[in-house]
Amino acid sequence: MAQMVATSYLHSGRYAPTVQRARAEYQRRMHALVQGLNAIPDQPLRCTMPAGGMFVWADIAPHIAPQRLFEAAVQHGVLYVPGKAFYPDAAERHALRLSFAATEAQDMAEAVRRLGRAALQAQSA
Repeated sequence: MAQMVATSYLHSGRYAPTVQRARAEYQRRMHALVQGLNAIPDQPLRCTMPAGGMFVWADIAPHIAPQRLFEAAVQHGVLYVPGKAFYPDAAERHALRLSFAATEAQDMAEAVRRLGRAALQAQSA
């Protein structure tokens, strides 16, 4: 039954436009995140445009302790995956992985502001 439904959908001509709309929306979200991160004052976090996927990797300034940043981010209502989760041999990986899949483009600015405040808090701690 599932294969019949999938076949019907794929033959309906709606699949390609749906993928195009999704790609455009995720691209808007990704650009909002990257541009916002790179505009944080004093550049505590830097990133580049990803070539694909649903995540942005950002580097944390060396004077900010990654664990302090994570704790401050949680206090400010922002969640991400610390870089050390992906590098088990590196005790203090100064990176983080942020997803742009679930946050709407218009909400990304607020998320970035909160992360920026968390970075300031982590610097002064």
